[in-house]
Formats: sequence, structure tokens, C-alpha cells
Amino acid sequence: MLPPRETGGATRENMAQASVKQNIPEASEGYLRIPYLNAPHFKEMTNAEKKIYALVFSRSALKDKPEAVCRASYSDFMTSLGIGSKSTPSACLESLIGKGLIGRTKRFHAKAEYRALDISPDVPVMEMELFFKTQEFPIPREEAKRKLRDSESLILALIATHTKNPKTKCFTGSVSQIADMLGLCEKTVRAALDVLIGAKLVHCSERFRGRRYTKTLHLKAHKAIIRTMRHKRRKAPQEPKERRTETEIAHDTRTARDRFYAALRWQAERRADDCRARLERDERFRELESEIRALDPKIARAELDEEEGKSSSQSAALKQQQDILKARLLEIMTRHNISPPDLEPRTYCRCKKCSDTGFLPSGQPCDCYASEEDEQD
Repeated sequence: MLPPRETGGATRENMAQASVKQNIPEASEGYLRIPYLNAPHFKEMTNAEKKIYALVFSRSALKDKPEAVCRASYSDFMTSLGIGSKSTPSACLESLIGKGLIGRTKRFHAKAEYRALDISPDVPVMEMELFFKTQEFPIPREEAKRKLRDSESLILALIATHTKNPKTKCFTGSVSQIADMLGLCEKTVRAALDVLIGAKLVHCSERFRGRRYTKTLHLKAHKAIIRTMRHKRRKAPQEPKERRTETEIAHDTRTARDRFYAALRWQAERRADDCRARLERDERFRELESEIRALDPKIARAELDEEEGKSSSQSAALKQQQDILKARLLEIMTRHNISPPDLEPRTYCRCKKCSDTGFLPSGQPCDCYASEEDEQD
């Protein structure tokens, strides 16, 4: 049975004394990020494999540094994770590489480089402080001080991560849910919770919901543990930005200005093309337009012959015939609610002074670009 919830507040001095008594450090000694929702593979790992995989993931899966790797030797894994012999990290690494979870690159006369494979840095993770593995905590039920076992430190990391999250503020669930998330058996989870609650590293309250009074656990980590977890996120070093010259700034400004006016002209041309596309769907419009274009070279030839005195006046008759065709063309356009200016892109220009070119007829820059920027701001 899990102990009932304790009541009553505590002052800061009492909390500080309690954290010292429980051997909780005041600052973080480092932490590991464990992707506990990598369920299919994570559940099949041994406890040592989980710790090694967490260390490789923590050092290689960085959002702002995709090329990051975990550069470590067997001794580094032993020191960081509290593993007893070199054969353990060697066997665990070979197993993880064989499963395709991590990749290894060997360097001559240098430490090997490891990288977590097929997993995004954005996956949900739980944070395990390194002192969970290296610190000895007083266990009242055993009347002794000892380090936490792998299952105990893993469950403490899960509860502390949910307690630190401002949205959840605690872990809410059952023993079976914890076992399913961490790949442990329920008996191991119950035993670990008894140890953590007895050592006052975790505070537990039971609540019953629904008609069947289903029991739900509300688990919170000790406040001193949460205080040590308020560390800064790992970030890759930022390279200093290069200062741009005045010529580069002017070039970028000119490019942005040209791009702005090009977009306006493209919009105007698109609206004019849409009107023409509506008219070209009418077969009679296409026929009249073809006839009008066919009369242009005949009129030009007739006018040239008249100037040279080779023929009598024929251009006037051709022009009259063309005017009749244009009148019929205009009737079709009126029937479609389209006027001749609607076919010209200049009709849709926002600025009538520069016709969306950015420059006035005098060659001076138009002020419509600055006003448009002010509207966006």
C-alpha cells in the first residue's frame, strides 16, 4: 500500500533542512534526456542500455546543432553513468548498434563518436539528473543510505519531469501506466514507488474517480529536486554575425524594392489576363478578333499603294469594315461586363503616379513604397 498524503505546510528553512537531510544537492550536476515515448525499442532495452542510449541521445540530438555527436570512451560511460566494468558499456553499445538505434564512427587515436539514429530532437523526453545515479539517499525502510536502483531513478525522472512541467505540475496515472511507459513490470514499479515515497523524494496522493471509484495516483517530486532541474537548455555555440557593408545594405534594400513592385505588376497582369480569358471562352469573340487582326496588314498595304499612286482609295472601305467588327466586338465585351480598359494591366495598378514601377516620369523614386511599408508595420 502507498502511504496517504501528508498535510501541512513547511517553511523555507524546514525545506532546506529536509533537502540536506535527504542528501539532495543545491545545484544540478548535469542531466540526461531520455525519449521515453520511443516505446517499441525502449521497452526491449536493459537498464544499462537505456542509460547509455540516453547519454548518446542527450549529446547528439540537439535542435540547433544537427551535426552534434557523443564523443566518449568506455571509461567515460562508466564514470558518467556509474557502470561498474568496461564489458558492460561495450556489450550495450554493440547491442544498440545492432538494433540500429545508434551509429558509431571510429577515429584513429581518438575517442569514438556516437549518434542517435532515426529519432527527432523534438520528441517528448524526460530529464534525469546525474545525481539520481551518483548520490546516496537515506532509505528509512532499509535503515541505510544507498544509491537509487536503475528502475527507481527512471521512475523518479519521469515524476520529476511531469512535476517540473507547468501544464501538468504532477504525474497523474496508475502503476500500470508507468510500467507501460518505461518498459517495467508492475511489481518493480510498486516497489520503487514505496522506496521513493518512503525516502520523501516523491509525494503521493490517491484519488478515486468514476462510478467504479477507479484509483488514480498523483505523484509529485520533492521541491528541492525541481529546483535543481531549473537549468538552461543545451545550445550550440552561436557564431558571430558578419557585419554588412553599406553597399550590401543598399543592394538588399534595392532588391526588396524591386521585388515589391514586381509582385504588384504581376497581380495587375494576372487580373487583366483573367478578363481576357473570360472573353476568349466566347467563340464569336475569337472569330471577330481574328478578322480584325487580318485586316491590319491589308489596310497598311492599301495606304502604302495610295501614297505611291498605284491604286485607288481602298483603305477607307477597309477601315470602315474594321470599325464595324470592333463595334460587334465591343457588344460582346459589354455582354460579359468587361470594358477595353479591363484588358490593360495599368488599370489595376495601385499607384497611378508611377504605374507600379517605383519611379516617377521624372526619374525620382515614388513615395508609394514607403507608405506601403508603413501600412504593413
